[in-house]
Amino acid sequence: MTKRLNVFRGENVNYQECFTLAVRKLLSLINIFSTSVLSWILIIVKIFGICRTNEVKFN
Repeated sequence: MTKRLNVFRGENVNYQECFTLAVRKLLSLINIFSTSVLSWILIIVKIFGICRTNEVKFN
């Protein structure tokens, strides 16, 4: 953490490079989040589907 802070404090820092890195990190986080959300939705749908088929079988 201290090294990163020192890099950001330095005046001869390429701000565009820092910005692009930050954007890439954000995009990767968003991608991870969206894929996890999609997988959770699929899992929930599958669970509901299994429950429905079981209900139909029991009825």
